[in-house]
Parts: sequence; C-alpha cells; structure tokens
Amino acid sequence: MVWKPGADVRAAKRELGLACVRDAADQWSREGRSALDDAVFLAVLIRLLRAPERYRGFKANKPWAGGYVPDLPIRPLDELATVVGTPAEECARPTSGYSQPSTPAPVGELIARVGRAADQWALGDPEQPPTEIVFKDLARCLCDCGLLPWWGEATGAKP
Repeated sequence: MVWKPGADVRAAKRELGLACVRDAADQWSREGRSALDDAVFLAVLIRLLRAPERYRGFKANKPWAGGYVPDLPIRPLDELATVVGTPAEECARPTSGYSQPSTPAPVGELIARVGRAADQWALGDPEQPPTEIVFKDLARCLCDCGLLPWWGEATGAKP
C-alpha cells in the first residue's frame, strides 16, 4: 500500500494490524499451534504498528508537492516474518516519530496473551476469541507501555 500525503496512516495500520491477527488466527485454526510461532507473530505485529509515520511531514493541501509514505505490506505475516527480530528487539528498535519507552515492554505478558488466543484458535474457530478484541488488547498493551501513541487522540478512546 502506498500512501499519499494526508492519508490516515494510523487507520491503515490499525486495519493491517487487525488483518495480521486474522491471518494468524486462520493459520492456527487450519493447521494447529505449530503453524506459526507466537514470538514471530508478535514481532511482525509490533514492526507493523511501529512503522514510521512520515506522512506528518507532508503538506496535505499540496498533493503535487510529491513524496509518498513508504509502503506498508499488504500481507504482513508473509512479508515480514523472515525479516523481524525477536519481540523484544522490535520493541527496542528505534522508530522515527516514536519515543523509546523508559521501561522495558512486557514482552512475556504479550506472548502469553498471544499464546492464550492461539490455543483457542487452534481448536478450529478463527473468531473465538474474536480477532478484533485480541488485536485491541495487544495494541492497548503496547500503548500502555509507551510503544505506541495513544491512537484515539480525537475521541479519547484507546485502540
């Protein structure tokens, strides 16, 4: 996906993040727990959600001024699984536009949350637990520990 100046990149990242969770849930429900490593899934999700948001530097009222935000992968699990580090490395990775948290991210807790959801999905239903709830839970945890901005600035609602 290529984004033009003024595009809502955060909304796109939320959509792609949810699609990433749904893709993982589908894999675990079809192929069982061995289909995907919890840590790889979490690292991909963190890399995707912390992707730079350089669109803020573009002037939306002058679309001819040029420049595009770097592509975000359409299928993050397929495109990023082989290039991400561990979840802890992805949390510590410097990202333009994001401050580094003063406390370490609760990677163990995040992996435990992923594991609980994946165990349920591996029983055969990719929407039990609902992927949207799992995505919001993981995003909220990343937001609470300072790795993501508070995405609901306009509404006051966290992810």
